[in-house]
Amino acid sequence: MAAMLTQAPASMESASIDSSSEQLLTDDVAAPSDPGSRPAPSLRCLVAALAVAAAVAVAMAAASRHKSWPEDGVYSFPLANYKNLQYFLEVDVGTPPQKLRLALATTIAAMTTNLTVENASGGYDPAASSTALDVNESRLFQDNISIGGGLALDNFTFSVSKQDQSKYAKQLGLPSVPFQGDGMFGFAYDAYLAANVGPGMPALIQGLADSGKLKEPTFAIHFGDNSPGEIVFGGMNPQHYVGSFNYVDTIHPYTSGPTWLMPLSQLKVGDEIMDLPSSGNCVVELQEVLYGSEADVGALSSKLNATRDEDGLYVVPCSRSVSLTFTINGIDYVLDQDDLLLEARSDGSCALALGSYPSASWGTWSLGAPFLRKFYTQFDVGRQRVGIAAAAGRRLTVLV
Repeated sequence: MAAMLTQAPASMESASIDSSSEQLLTDDVAAPSDPGSRPAPSLRCLVAALAVAAAVAVAMAAASRHKSWPEDGVYSFPLANYKNLQYFLEVDVGTPPQKLRLALATTIAAMTTNLTVENASGGYDPAASSTALDVNESRLFQDNISIGGGLALDNFTFSVSKQDQSKYAKQLGLPSVPFQGDGMFGFAYDAYLAANVGPGMPALIQGLADSGKLKEPTFAIHFGDNSPGEIVFGGMNPQHYVGSFNYVDTIHPYTSGPTWLMPLSQLKVGDEIMDLPSSGNCVVELQEVLYGSEADVGALSSKLNATRDEDGLYVVPCSRSVSLTFTINGIDYVLDQDDLLLEARSDGSCALALGSYPSASWGTWSLGAPFLRKFYTQFDVGRQRVGIAAAAGRRLTVLV
């Protein structure tokens, strides 16, 4: 049985106070004939007073939750939204600052960007920065970075590439949507980085946690729906979620896979449980669509009667009802056609927010932008866990 949940309007709590107070004022006890006597309070008056007290308590709890945000050690930065597909964090690099638009990635730990070359637009130009230091034959540089103009790391080491943006388009972008950024910002942590990248490349989130600048070693992601998103370092934004979090311990060891890897108990298409041939794991990755292995996605698309177009995108009739249910830590997370259909075409078909990895060895399911628009997600480095809650303002289908 499915129950449809909607977020209550923000004004409900204040409305409850106003209506209860008004009721109390209209239920005054009639003045006694003897001015010296004191009448016993009426039952209606007592009930109304209790209602006011309860409403005030609710409002105070809500105010406590929302007060003083962001607080010390918590940093909030907007994410630019390109067509509900690509989200970017603006980062200043070097002296004077060079503004870079970097896509976020949870399965890499390092920062990587284009190197500005002749006839190329965007990217990092070390020659234009007085604080740049070449630490590995123009492949690794050290420079000052500032996230959103408010959170700085000095002498941060990152990699650069002379390849054009098509490199990132193949990794992060759909074939029909060119990559719009200058590189990637990774949010995996140290253990995976050391084994898979090389020396001298610090993990950004671990560096922030060790700097003492954050209230807690966490970051939280909100992807806006045709609106900007947000990343919060050191805490969470209470305005972007409702209810409680489902906290999932990540899978160890990290050297054998992404640091934010979670067990995936089950995947359903509609009401049918899929018998998936690949790894029963998933990760919340900050990509445009949901990704799986070629075998998993092929089996899933067959169940949906989807076809592939000339760009390699999976398409279905726009009128078709579509739903995928990912069961994580005992909780069902449902993505339906409102979440999974990307665009309507003239022939009545819609592209699915679904893609397959180029390598057969990548068996993990990657829950991308459609998931992050519907579910607010916190990544906790200190406790090595992921927290998932319903995003505020989103219609949810919850299986009970």
